[in-house]
Amino acid sequence: MAKKYQDVYCQLKADIYTKYPLGSFLPPELELMRIYNTSRTTIRRAVSILRDEHILDVRQGRGTQVLLENYSYQKDPPFFHNVSSIESNYLIEQKDNQFKIEGCIVDIVPATKDISNHLNIPMGTLVYRLERIQVLNDIPYAFIKNYIRCDLTPGLEQYSGQSDKIGNLYRLMQAKYGVQVYLEPGEAWALNAGYLVTTVLDTLQNGETNLAILDMSAACHTPDVIEMPYRPPLLDAGDPGEKPYLIRLGGPTCLAGDVVGDYSFASPLTEGQRLIFGDMAIYTTCKNNTFNGMPLPPIWALAEDGTCRELVRFGYNDFKMRLGHRA
Repeated sequence: MAKKYQDVYCQLKADIYTKYPLGSFLPPELELMRIYNTSRTTIRRAVSILRDEHILDVRQGRGTQVLLENYSYQKDPPFFHNVSSIESNYLIEQKDNQFKIEGCIVDIVPATKDISNHLNIPMGTLVYRLERIQVLNDIPYAFIKNYIRCDLTPGLEQYSGQSDKIGNLYRLMQAKYGVQVYLEPGEAWALNAGYLVTTVLDTLQNGETNLAILDMSAACHTPDVIEMPYRPPLLDAGDPGEKPYLIRLGGPTCLAGDVVGDYSFASPLTEGQRLIFGDMAIYTTCKNNTFNGMPLPPIWALAEDGTCRELVRFGYNDFKMRLGHRA
């Protein structure tokens, strides 16, 4: 069970995030003792921890102020890679790499709307926030952030600043809390691999929306774009507003929802122009279909020396046999 000062620390920290504006002052010490129904010693110890975390500034004669910047890592460092899943992190560790964790910080924060949705908990529920730097072969590789429910992992804050002890988070969960972790790499084996080369068939304008019709179909060739949904990366294109020309890319089927997404370009697209989508090795060939008679693209292998070799080419017979054999 957590010590009394740890309980007060958690409650006070949650209140700072939700009740006290940045730059404001906390109530006097006697008032804090009344609010949290505890002793002066407990309040001072909790405040001391928050001061060490640069969340509070304690000045003699002025009071205790909520700092404008309350955390060392406000934003993910831009030069780090994103480790966005258990699978991708696990694969990094399994390769023949020199791997270690540095700069581990554990604190307690109230769950935001986004975090509460992911963890299926009420907004404002206290959660542990773990932030650490993953070093791969002596080079900072990734900035990793995890949120874990406090009620499921009591005492996790003791690992703040102890990178050598926290190590692999999943092994720690197993060793300390008896959680059996099962890893199913899934898409991680082919994440960010594979390209889909498509051609612009036509360009047009519908009201204020610029459109480009491609010879690929989101509904037929990349159904997860619609079903997940997700926005596949596109070579030399940007997010809406990033480049001067905003164009909506769609497929040639009769489906109104056959739309890849909105992308911005340095110049208008033209008929016959080639576009290259990335991250196409997952959930494309295994989920594609030939609705509306859409042909499937051939599959090529790209070697390290830059040479290409065709592996599979689809034709009418493949479309026909999808309906099965006649009895």
